[in-house]
Amino acid sequence: MSDANMTADMASTINMISILGALLMIAAWAFAVFRENSGQVLKRAPYILMCLGAFVFLVIVGAGTIFIGLNVEVISIINTVAQIVVSYVMGGKSTLRARDAGWPKAWVYCIIIPIVGFIIMLVLWFKGAAGPIADPMESS
Repeated sequence: MSDANMTADMASTINMISILGALLMIAAWAFAVFRENSGQVLKRAPYILMCLGAFVFLVIVGAGTIFIGLNVEVISIINTVAQIVVSYVMGGKSTLRARDAGWPKAWVYCIIIPIVGFIIMLVLWFKGAAGPIADPMESS
């Protein structure tokens, strides 16, 4: 097998891992939002720290796997699993924060949309507590 074929096969495998990982991240986020029915809230400061901590964690995992010298496919799998775990945790925590800000759970699903999600997360960072609201998605 030539080097060009190995590179094409490797790129194809990494693309498949990336696509599957993106779909699983969306599913993990949606499942965490759907599952969060505790009625608890999360204030701004802990939410901001969790967002920054998740970012730092993903950077450390990404850089760490590269410096260890693992196979490219293994690096891709490790990074994808880390992103799925962070997506699940942050989905639930964003739901708690949205509840504290007075938003219904349905808004948290919109964070999955790339640019819209970034704007919503920034608003959640700076919006103060609004008190409890009647969320029609949580009454069932």
